[in-house]
Amino acid sequence: MRLNETRNEPVSKELNKSMPVSPELLEILACPACKAKVVLKADGSSLKCTACHRVYPIRDEIPVMLVDEATIEEPDTPSATKS
Repeated sequence: MRLNETRNEPVSKELNKSMPVSPELLEILACPACKAKVVLKADGSSLKCTACHRVYPIRDEIPVMLVDEATIEEPDTPSATKS
């Protein structure tokens, strides 16, 4: 049984379902194109490279880390504020 590290309580199956990629796996994954860190997108459907902005899909809870399968998104830019 896996325990929640901060509370030493069992991790619920619902929590595991809401996170398609484990934090441990995210720590070791890197973009195959530029070797930079990848982060889970907010909707949980893909991983985005922080450097080259390639987006790798997650299919059946498995990240598809193939450059040919990736799309390139524009960098996230902070919204401009008007004075």
